[in-house]
This record gives sequence, structure tokens and C-alpha cells, in this order.
Amino acid sequence: MNKKILLIDGHNYLFRGYYGVPIQAKRRDGTAINAVYGFFSLLRLTINVLKPDYLLIVFDSETSIDTKKSFKPEYKSNRINTDNSVYLQLPLIQRCLNLLNIKWFDHENHEADDLIGAYSEFMKNRSLDIYVGSNDNDFMQLVDASVSIARGYHGTISIFNNRTVIERFGIKPHQYVDYLAMIGDKSDNIEGIRGIGKKTAAQLLKKYHDIDNIYQNSNLLSRTIKRLINGKQEFLNTQKSFLAIKKITNDLKFFDKKQLKVKKQPVPEKMGKFVDLNWDKIRS
Repeated sequence: MNKKILLIDGHNYLFRGYYGVPIQAKRRDGTAINAVYGFFSLLRLTINVLKPDYLLIVFDSETSIDTKKSFKPEYKSNRINTDNSVYLQLPLIQRCLNLLNIKWFDHENHEADDLIGAYSEFMKNRSLDIYVGSNDNDFMQLVDASVSIARGYHGTISIFNNRTVIERFGIKPHQYVDYLAMIGDKSDNIEGIRGIGKKTAAQLLKKYHDIDNIYQNSNLLSRTIKRLINGKQEFLNTQKSFLAIKKITNDLKFFDKKQLKVKKQPVPEKMGKFVDLNWDKIRS
């Protein structure tokens, strides 16, 4: 039986933690720590359910979206990285991870989805079952025989594999980027092709398999769907913004397996007590 590695989308857990725990969760000095509590609660839940042998947290950096914004300027422009409470808590989380000896990584030129895509591709040849912890649908493109997505819902973890992706979206995982580029993603501030919804996008991909084949059969498409043809360059730019870059091995930080090995209780059950005991180190 293969061993398991869990790759966590750090910013997804950051925001889910922040909005999942009341902002009133603060230190005596007024420092908000709701995202800290929420992040580690989600992390502990995912670890308890999956029981991975290895663990790595991957974060976005402040400049990681710049590459994709170069060909899609509106990409994530609805997300303003300001000094509000959620971003102020990120260093607190990363210092807690350091104290718990849980490895994390970010890169100035690549987002977490690209890094996780590259790590997943690299690890497929190392007899590992790979689980990606995130509620971001973009990761559905990574699913295959070796890679599954672990999504959290109200205190439970759901696993998305080849079968469940087909059941949920009506497409195969390798078609997901074309599907998303057609329907758009409001969370990333990306508009889809007007007149093409989820059902139509899934039907097109089921019939024509991929976007190249759709373009080759454009003479058979309805007037509404021909908007896809007229906006081909726009579509291709959108497609690039969703595509996880798997071939960035030179930019990855490689850890020894011993560094990623999950100890018996990696996240304390009483995280509040851990924060209290280590607050001087966490806030510095």
C-alpha cells in the first residue's frame, strides 16, 4: 500500500479559518487570532480523517499572482491584499507551523496551485498517494489515479477522485480547465463566455472532448456558442489563468521525507493553550 502525502493550500485554509471563527477571538492585547484557530482546526480535522504519512503546507506569496495578471489583468483583482486582520494573522500561522515543525513553502513567482500542481506531478513517480487539501475547484484539474482532492464541509471531509469529479461536474478532470475557462470563476474575478453555462460547457466537452476540437467544429455550433470562437484569444488567456503549471521543478523546495513526516499529534487539540504558552515567539 502506498504511503500518503497531504499538500495543503495554505491560503484557502487561511480564509476558511478566518471566516469560520468569529472575529471576537482575540488575545488580551486585542490581537485577532480567529484565523489562527480556524486554520489549525481545519488542518487537524483533515489530518485526523486522512491520516497522511507526510505533510506540506503551500502558500501564495505577495507577488505570486503577477505572472498570471500579465496576460489576464483582471485576475483576482477583486482580492485586495491590504493590512487587514486576515493578512496580519498569516505570519502568526507560519510561526506556529515553525514551532510545530510542520514544513511550509511559498515562492515569489508562483501561486500555491501551481506549486501544488508541480509537487503532485513530481511525487507521482515516488509511489505516493497524493491528497490536496483545498476547497478551491481549480484543483480538480489535478485529479487522476494518484491525486485526490480533500474538501471540507461543515466539519467533514469529502474526497474527490476521478469518479466524483465526473459525477459532480459532468466532465473528466483533464477537461476541467477548458470547462472553467468557458463558465468563468467569480471568486477569481474571471468572466466566462456569455451564453455558456455549466450545462452547455459540460455538453460541449462531452461531445467534442477538448477546446481544440470544439474550435475545429465551430461550423456546427449555434450562434450563441460561436461567441466562444469570436473571443478565442480572450478564452485562451482565461485558460492560462486557470491552468496549474506543473513543470516548475527548478523553483520547488525539496524536503527530505523525514522533514515532512507526520508525527502522532502534529496539531495540538488545545491550540489556545499552545498559543498562550508560545505567544512571545509567535508574535515576534
